[in-house]
Amino acid sequence: MNQVPSIESNSGFRLIVVEGPDGSGKTTLVQQLGSLGFITTREPNSPHIPKVPKPEFPHQSGLEELKAWNLFAAYDHVLHLQWLSQQNTTVVCDRYYPISSTVYGWFWGYKPIELDFSLSPDLVIILVEAPEVLSDRQKDKLFTPHELHKLSLLYYRWAEMWHGEVLFFNDISQAEDFILRSF
Repeated sequence: MNQVPSIESNSGFRLIVVEGPDGSGKTTLVQQLGSLGFITTREPNSPHIPKVPKPEFPHQSGLEELKAWNLFAAYDHVLHLQWLSQQNTTVVCDRYYPISSTVYGWFWGYKPIELDFSLSPDLVIILVEAPEVLSDRQKDKLFTPHELHKLSLLYYRWAEMWHGEVLFFNDISQAEDFILRSF
């Protein structure tokens, strides 16, 4: 397995990751922070930063092709973050592959792919909300309220294992206020 290049963060670079189940308000919060001047990015990539050419996976199909695309997307995003880390700024990320793949991997019953990303977020904000509210907000209605509740619980499980700073919010404006005061 190839290791993703190490990211040498200068003292001014900070990474804030916004996570949570589908419909929790991650994208809304990140867009609001972007309108206030924060650099924002999302999985798998963002339109305003350099792109890595997309590879072809001609000999893989089905689940193996999906895994290959997910690995590429994660690697591509880390390269974007490496570029951004040289900008001496705070970056707010809408999802981060190492976190999302772990939580959703637990949900779907498979072991997430372990990659060494060599970049730990300075802060992980996890947005949670009542399952019925999450269900109403989902664009594609992929999950039932029961499944969304399970995903929320899995985010709490992940947070118990994480060694960095994690904060849970059920109100986007409270999360935004915290970020503005802290960064």
